Amino acid sequence: MTGVMFAANRLDDGTVIWLTGSLCWSETASRAAIFLDADIDLARREVMAASHRNEIVAAYEVAVDGRADRSMRERIRAAGGPTIIPPQDGQARRQRPSKGEG
Repeated sequence: MTGVMFAANRLDDGTVIWLTGSLCWSETASRAAIFLDADIDLARREVMAASHRNEIVAAYEVAVDGRADRSMRERIRAAGGPTIIPPQDGQARRQRPSKGEG
């Protein structure tokens, strides 16, 4: 059977986090546990519980099959993404149309 890792975003700040073997969440991708067989159900229960406690959002499973776990999405998330640098607040205000425009 293929192993599974669990990733999510922390609700309060959006940080990407991974479920560890001790069923805690870590910001470090290398600490993510690979769950097999019966442990997958245990991990799923923790994911659901953390979601119900409003600690995480957008949780999903990543098949550890040498493809999904090495996808561009997972590499970007592990590196702390995003792939672009958002504009600073002042720059964004200058580029936003004023009231009455566009």
